[in-house]
Amino acid sequence: MSVHAPPLANTKAMTRHTWLEHAHEWVVTVAHKRLGIMYVVSGLVFFVIAGLEASLMRLQLAWPGLHIVPPETFNRLFTMHGTSMVFLVGIPIVFGFGNYLVPLMIGARPRLPPAERLRLLDLPVRGAAPAFQLQRR
Repeated sequence: MSVHAPPLANTKAMTRHTWLEHAHEWVVTVAHKRLGIMYVVSGLVFFVIAGLEASLMRLQLAWPGLHIVPPETFNRLFTMHGTSMVFLVGIPIVFGFGNYLVPLMIGARPRLPPAERLRLLDLPVRGAAPAFQLQRR
């Protein structure tokens, strides 16, 4: 004679999350793996923006005498492309890999204080806003 036991229900797997709830879990997390992934994703978003800047510059230089952007705008694009690639792409991606891998390698506690997470993750994003503002003279 066998005893039939109902299967154990995994309540977390059975609950359905909306897109907004899922995004909220990622934004308020303090887990080092998710923070590392968010650093890398923010770096990749700025990589696309810097790629668009580079594409405009290359399009301007494709043929002699092509006037897609004025010379002053071209100089700004050149400067912002370099700044974006160094400070908004390279550094967040390196920090992301470090934030993801270092706690795993040294066996550290896999949590980061929320204030530190907010300060470190939001800094490149908040710093990019004034950098990309259009300046009128």
